[in-house]
Amino acid sequence: MLWEEYDKEEYKSYARQEGRAEGRQLISLQMISAKIKKGKTAAQIAEELDIEPGEVQFLAELIQRHPGMSCEDLCAIEISTAV
Repeated sequence: MLWEEYDKEEYKSYARQEGRAEGRQLISLQMISAKIKKGKTAAQIAEELDIEPGEVQFLAELIQRHPGMSCEDLCAIEISTAV
């Protein structure tokens, strides 16, 4: 196998992993957003979804700071601030 082919395969694997991680973040954000709209606290959400309370608190604050944004856009903000 040529070095370029190896690099392509390695990149594809990395891109798939990143895509899966973004998908999981988006799903978490959607579930958290729905529960916030129902009036649940970050502590309740963390317990129900078995997610770290700090992560739920961070995402809840992100949702509250940008009330009109879609979960996809919020996910992009969250990813860009994590980098």
